[in-house]
Amino acid sequence: MQDGVQWVRGRVSWFGGPRDTGVGATETGAITGERLRSLNDPVDASPSTIASRPHDYYYVAMRWNYSPNGRTWWRDARILVRNPANGRSVVVRPVDWGPHTRTRRIIDLSPQALRDLGMSTDEEALVAFATPGTPLGVVR
Repeated sequence: MQDGVQWVRGRVSWFGGPRDTGVGATETGAITGERLRSLNDPVDASPSTIASRPHDYYYVAMRWNYSPNGRTWWRDARILVRNPANGRSVVVRPVDWGPHTRTRRIIDLSPQALRDLGMSTDEEALVAFATPGTPLGVVR
């Protein structure tokens, strides 16, 4: 428990967007059904594009337990991710199931979320639930 929040600590990676060759061109997220390679596009978007479409830039995959609430509950959930090395935080939304257990990572983040956190693959992050309805993006 830190700052009144129950955090989980673990390693991260990125996924989704046009540069993710680990997912097929038409592969969809298990929670939202969105095409994963269509998200985070363009990769180097302007701040105004990101601000106008935060749902396309702030998303996550994690090993969710779909029961007892089901996928509908997860579509409305918000996840808070913090880089413990610099204190930066983002709020993201669940779109898919992952990462694979063999990677020993706890969460896959969108390229934009990883960039905003100042993180790289296999660094450790803190992960917690945010209040439903919390705006997506960088926490200021």
